Amino acid sequence: MNDAFSGARRVDYLDGLRGVAALVVLLGHSLLVFVEPIITLNPSFTGRLAGLAVAIGKSPFGFLWNGNSAVCIFFVLSGFVMADFARQTSLSFPAQIVRRYIRLALPILLSSSFAYLLLGFGLLRNTEAAQISGGWLGLWYQFAPSWRTMAYEALAGTFLNGSNAYNPNLWTMHPELLGSFYILAIGLFRRWGVLRLALYLVMSLYYWNDYLPLFAIGALLRDVGQVQPLSARPSLSVATFLIGCYICSLPAAGPGVSLPWHWPLPVIFGADSVRYWHSAGAVLIVFALLHSPVLQRPFQSGYAQFLGRISFTLYLMHIPLLCSLGAWLIIHLSSVGYLGTALIGMPISVMACLLLSAIATPAVDGLGIRSSRFVGAKLDGVIGLLMPVRVATAGEGS
Repeated sequence: MNDAFSGARRVDYLDGLRGVAALVVLLGHSLLVFVEPIITLNPSFTGRLAGLAVAIGKSPFGFLWNGNSAVCIFFVLSGFVMADFARQTSLSFPAQIVRRYIRLALPILLSSSFAYLLLGFGLLRNTEAAQISGGWLGLWYQFAPSWRTMAYEALAGTFLNGSNAYNPNLWTMHPELLGSFYILAIGLFRRWGVLRLALYLVMSLYYWNDYLPLFAIGALLRDVGQVQPLSARPSLSVATFLIGCYICSLPAAGPGVSLPWHWPLPVIFGADSVRYWHSAGAVLIVFALLHSPVLQRPFQSGYAQFLGRISFTLYLMHIPLLCSLGAWLIIHLSSVGYLGTALIGMPISVMACLLLSAIATPAVDGLGIRSSRFVGAKLDGVIGLLMPVRVATAGEGS
């Protein structure tokens, strides 16, 4: 049986995919900082260079920098991992919930503290840099720092309503925690596969206008296991993966922006059509990867595994660094022109984000992992003392 479906150990190629998705988010935000028209498709400067940037943004290679598609992949993977954890763990449900919350909240608190310190010491130069490079940088950190507000946002606000003043990426934490809770709760019905399937369907229909169905689909991929016709035909898996990459490249065209002929995808479900397409592409990518050893090998490489190890820290830390170091580079490289600033500043910023994340991961992500396991085990022990004869998990016994 493929390790992806055995639950016996971490699935290295899925860790690699998570790491590559984190890199995609970093590249997307770095392009917004240094070459904004590739993402927005609206020139923030004039000349042939602007037209080239827009043309690149409309190309079918956007899966390399499309952050929203990468976030959709994160959610599918979270559903898969949470379903696998729910099937394998002996922790009580309250301990599972607390463990998941701490696993997310502590790294968020540490990374938000980093942004708070940068803001407090006047090191966030994004507003000044936005006057040179484009408007996206100027959207953030337009307030005086408050440690109380920062702490509340990191520990509660981001989970309750998506509050993200100290880190724009935190909008994803509300669906991340809520989706995890749903999958862990559905996982209580261990033997009742049909009931779990029905609950995944109900969850998807109820939240059809949100990202939460991606958690249900990820969990379903864990429950269903391998689809033999797809696993037996490697070319079909590769084709499915490439179609997913193509769909994930669909740019978010704003008002008045037309897409070229190679984007015939119809508008579905109204104004937020792009999100539905990105969700579909993310599902195809994960689905194909689960069934293809050929596709799995690149994500098992040392580079992908390195990215996987630092992925959560990289996701949390890179925007404050782009708004400080990246903005500083834009200001001080302005004399070499727009193209020169991008060619020099973006590689430096990307490498700095990777380096900082690698250094900080043991403290940021490592602390979250260790603390969540410790508190989860302790809470489970307390529950065991209060309820010596624990009621078996619903349907448990498989």
